[in-house]
Amino acid sequence: MKFTLFRVDKFLAPLSEQEANVARDLAMGNTQKEIASKRHKSPHTVNQQRRMAMEKTKSRNVADLTRWVIRRYFNKTEDAVINQIQDTMIVFAVWSISYVIISLA
Repeated sequence: MKFTLFRVDKFLAPLSEQEANVARDLAMGNTQKEIASKRHKSPHTVNQQRRMAMEKTKSRNVADLTRWVIRRYFNKTEDAVINQIQDTMIVFAVWSISYVIISLA
């Protein structure tokens, strides 16, 4: 099962798609140079998108922007994260039981 951290279009509504991607990547610990390389953009463009995201979210620094991203993510998708964890646990339990049955046979 692939775990998707979050969908940009729904939870970061006040930001453009590019600003949301930069904010998300910064929150995940990537540097601006890494983001620029990964997204095939100029570091100046990434810096400008970061500044616009900070302005729109009223963040004073990248730490504030990261907190904003985390708060928005967990407030909007906490139930989805819990459901994903429960689904993963069920799959693992079924796999474990099947392994034991096969081993005993």
